[in-house]
Amino acid sequence: MSVARGIASGDGIAGLGPRAGLIGAVVFAAGSLVAALAFEGPNGRYSPLNHWVSELGEVGLSTLGPAFNVSLIVGGVGLAGFMAAFAASRGDAPASAAGLAGIASGILGALVGVFPAGGSDLHRPVSIGFFLLGAVTLAFASIDIARRPTRSLPGWLAAVGALVVAAFVGFIVVTLARGSGEIAEPRGVFLLEPALEWAAVGGILAWTAAASVTWARSRA
Repeated sequence: MSVARGIASGDGIAGLGPRAGLIGAVVFAAGSLVAALAFEGPNGRYSPLNHWVSELGEVGLSTLGPAFNVSLIVGGVGLAGFMAAFAASRGDAPASAAGLAGIASGILGALVGVFPAGGSDLHRPVSIGFFLLGAVTLAFASIDIARRPTRSLPGWLAAVGALVVAAFVGFIVVTLARGSGEIAEPRGVFLLEPALEWAAVGGILAWTAAASVTWARSRA
């Protein structure tokens, strides 16, 4: 079914949302993988256990940084589209709050790719906005699903969402406590802050992909 026929037949945003969420998550995962495989920084090969997410797109550092940044833009737009559909299809206050925060978080996530590390002073503020609103998004979405689980969005998604919220909060708290985004060199094999950052970013997109799949299957 084409997009136009889907809208005409009543699919509307509820039909497009799962597609947007899944496409965004898959494209971001692919962009991250290819950029990580090509990465050769001063600390050697890329590892999510001791490298920041943004280093994959850093200007002058990451060989395939542009590919990663494009995938980040697509992932952010996909998240925004999914959360808009989530709010529209469920309709109550927690879902609406999750939708508004998710749209804003997705847009900010896309802007992280537009303003990559090493290329713009706007990179840090849009990144901070993404993490703060990402935590709010999943908190309200998980509350809503826990209160009203359905075949399309089952209760286990609320439990997974809660774990991802914990990763977001952990990353924010640890980063604030440390007071700096700088990492002492040479790096250890495992660094808590980058690992938590990846748990949060990977978690929200994995949650979106899983929710998109269950939602799409329920409509089949």
